[in-house]
Amino acid sequence: MRGIDTRAWAPDGAGSRHAPGFPTAPFAEVGTRPDLVATLVRRCDRHPAPRAGVVFPVDAPSLAGALQAHRAGVVRARLIGPRDRIHEVAAGAHLSLYDLEVTDVPDEPSALAAAADAVRDGRVDLLVKGSGHSRSLLHAVLECATEPRSARRASHVFVVAVPRWPRLLLVTDAVVNTFPDLCDKADIVRNAVDLARLLGVERPKVAVLGAVEDVETSMPSTIHAATLAQMGRRGQLGPAMVDGPLALDDALDARALAAKGIASPLGGQADVLVVPTIEAGNILYKALVVLGGAVAAGVVVQTPVPVVLASRSDSVETRVASAALGSIWVGRAAVPLRAAG
Repeated sequence: MRGIDTRAWAPDGAGSRHAPGFPTAPFAEVGTRPDLVATLVRRCDRHPAPRAGVVFPVDAPSLAGALQAHRAGVVRARLIGPRDRIHEVAAGAHLSLYDLEVTDVPDEPSALAAAADAVRDGRVDLLVKGSGHSRSLLHAVLECATEPRSARRASHVFVVAVPRWPRLLLVTDAVVNTFPDLCDKADIVRNAVDLARLLGVERPKVAVLGAVEDVETSMPSTIHAATLAQMGRRGQLGPAMVDGPLALDDALDARALAAKGIASPLGGQADVLVVPTIEAGNILYKALVVLGGAVAAGVVVQTPVPVVLASRSDSVETRVASAALGSIWVGRAAVPLRAAG
């Protein structure tokens, strides 16, 4: 398990978010390799720490991630799960539970039910997956809405920091929507644009990815991409520049555009990568992490509360960054989109 020294984040004591040395520029301008955790934690300083329900944290990584995020002041965590088992895991991993509250329930189904009740009653602002199942948590959240669901479709967004790459990238949707149709993809783009603007990019450059750059009637994803590009030009997807279909190299490398004779308004400098299917997105983000050494934080938005779905293999660093991303989304009302960055 990879640990993080949160003393660098909280020099004035637990919960402080005023540590020196954080980058202050919008994320597209941070250094030669963006420090994902520092960048996202710094952005959390703009609003009060939200209340986070951490659902069934009965392994060391999920428990350590919740503890670190709480101590860094990113969230105010409440653990939901079997108290004795949680304390046993904490003791085995040499973790102090600090001042974290525990809602004592016997098993994962009970934890999901307690989390759903907390959402209905307005006692939590976001949920963080512990060591349970992602689909079960998402289902519980979607079923617990007390009001009509958002007009937009829920989607997942990764924010990825890649070594030797000067900007953070958003990848969507690699987790929730399996085979999104055109209407789904329009909402996926809108959600990603909103998040990018919260992170400091006033007019995100959105690349709708495909295997080819031309519209092929045998490849529906290229038709979707071209339609989304036209919707973007007409302002239907928010304040963003949208183009597609584009291959991955076209989205990120101006030399590829020049070599292929493609005129793209993105200029090979995309901020957001929209994938055609969940399989493509999953492969892309894992390739960046496993082969490229990237760090990826992720959150599901447009659910009754945002949901952080950590993978079992995620480091503590990734878990803290993901909690920070959820915190930023919760705090969007306190930081209007027009003022982001």
